Amino acid sequence: MTYGDVSSVRALANNVPPSDVSDATIAGYINAADSLVKSLTRKDDWAAVDDEFQTIQQLSNFYAASLLLANYKDVEQKGKTFREEFYKIIEQLFGTQIVVVQSSNYRTSPLNPALGPIPGQGQVTSDTSMTEP
Repeated sequence: MTYGDVSSVRALANNVPPSDVSDATIAGYINAADSLVKSLTRKDDWAAVDDEFQTIQQLSNFYAASLLLANYKDVEQKGKTFREEFYKIIEQLFGTQIVVVQSSNYRTSPLNPALGPIPGQGQVTSDTSMTEP
């Protein structure tokens, strides 16, 4: 059972037309959001009888909408707002510490041809074979 709802996510994301983003794509975003909710709440069996279930549904919809908007036109930055609200609610209700890991565009020298060959390692050619110096 998924917590989010395709029509709710679509509505949150400015009613993105189905011709631009399919229901199946949104369902994928909902599955990703549900996985994150389960992980952060440390509970994987939320049900309609749980007091927090409506909040769980809202969290899933918020995060799925943020994923959709991250891959679609988001001029108003609503996706960022949904993501911030998602983490705020998670922290308030469940006390879960959120750690954000960021990465840079740094590439190691073997993957970055602009740095040239590593001394003593040969030289990478365009056909990806190695030649000795």
